[in-house]
Amino acid sequence: MKLHSSKLTILFLFTTLGLHSCLEGSQNITAPSNDPKFKSLSFAKNSKIPHLEKAVFTLSNDTLIQNIDSLPFRTRVDSVFPTFTFASSSGAYLVYKDVQNKDSLRMLTGKDTVDFSHPLHLKNISSDGSSNASYLIKVNVHQVEPELYLWKQLQSNLPVLPASENQHALIFGKSVFLYVSNGSAIRLFTSPLSDMGLWKEKTGSLTGLPATAALKQMQVFNNKLYLIANDNKLYASSDGMEWTGSTLPSEFEDGRILCAFANKSLIAIVRDKESKEYYIASTVDAQKWTKNNKLNDHFPLTGYAALNFENRLGLPKVLIAGGAPRDASHPAPYIWSSENGLDWVNFSEGAKKQAAISDAALVAYDNKLFMFHGNDTIRMVESISEGFHWLLPNKKYNSLPETCRKRSLVSVLADKENKRLYIIGGNAQGELCRDVWTGKLNRMNWSK
Repeated sequence: MKLHSSKLTILFLFTTLGLHSCLEGSQNITAPSNDPKFKSLSFAKNSKIPHLEKAVFTLSNDTLIQNIDSLPFRTRVDSVFPTFTFASSSGAYLVYKDVQNKDSLRMLTGKDTVDFSHPLHLKNISSDGSSNASYLIKVNVHQVEPELYLWKQLQSNLPVLPASENQHALIFGKSVFLYVSNGSAIRLFTSPLSDMGLWKEKTGSLTGLPATAALKQMQVFNNKLYLIANDNKLYASSDGMEWTGSTLPSEFEDGRILCAFANKSLIAIVRDKESKEYYIASTVDAQKWTKNNKLNDHFPLTGYAALNFENRLGLPKVLIAGGAPRDASHPAPYIWSSENGLDWVNFSEGAKKQAAISDAALVAYDNKLFMFHGNDTIRMVESISEGFHWLLPNKKYNSLPETCRKRSLVSVLADKENKRLYIIGGNAQGELCRDVWTGKLNRMNWSK
């Protein structure tokens, strides 16, 4: 591009008088330099446009200046005070196209605002006037709401399933296992996590596991599946199809698995044959059991939801929601929390009262907990306090489609690798649900 000498004279004179504030260390330059290279760009803080000053710019491929981490959704960049620094400069200017599509120059003074709504071309001239460098400036702003959850249906008609309320899905390895029992036989359907729209029934016979076992109790522990059936045996499987049972200690009866805490210990509820009191029992190897604390009378024995998760500090916790305690025949509204699987605190005693919770599902995602109620009164509630308080999600950002029916006995899973939530099966007013849904927070699609 040809520059007229009159324009250059004006540019040199102007920058000598007014550009020292935006050119790094101009007061300290003792000799002209032939290096015009870009060094940095920053935006001044603007009380009317939050987050502008947080933009961090880098140089890519020696010619592109951009902020890799986009500014928040709807951040205005049409009135920005930029500060540029260069290795040396006798003048820097932006290049625009005029009405005749010819290059037009705008000198950078450090005092004027710039509209970065569209990519801009920048040219800087070295302090000795012998060389110049050209760049493209691109200011990235997120074009979608980062806090929006996008839900869609992956499968509307799972393979023919037996009509049953005894069903459970869980992640095992790189697959999702969905167990369904009609009381006389258990069937296993699987899907790869990479394609949750693709399901098939496991061929061959599922052996060793009683068909009446409560499938919701099933847990993954040390790369095996575990479940305590009503015959007071602990059943284990390494492939989900072939199961072997081992009898619990003779002093235990009426056992059921509670959770697998931090994959370090398997936690169960057992009743002492002699005292008829319920206790927490634990094992680290699925063989030797230790009887621990006596169970609170209000602690649930059936119909509860369990969740292992890590809090914001990365520490393991487990939450138990709802279910029916031994002193009642109906579901309770209690939420129980533990930091070791042995000692439990009833959150509901100090928190806002909840409706009765039965056959719910819990899942952890984006430093939140989500609970899908099993009583069909509401679809979903969330907690940002590790289960102490629960609120309805903001429908503007997180709302399940109307075609995703309210249901109980649902399985809700979080795929950490793909950063997705999955809703699988369930029971809608007596009708078996054969659909699979997935949801993802927009922000999870971005690297940071």
